[in-house]
Amino acid sequence: MTAKHSTARPVTRTDLIILGWAVVLVAVAVLVTAAALLMSKLGGA
Repeated sequence: MTAKHSTARPVTRTDLIILGWAVVLVAVAVLVTAAALLMSKLGGA
């Protein structure tokens, strides 16, 4: 990921932390959704 377009200000530590948490939350949401779909298929509901 190259941020060449962001010339306004350098990326700070806070930006990295927010990005990291956003990625983690999205990953958790995808995993939970996949798990729910898998359980519903296995359960035969």
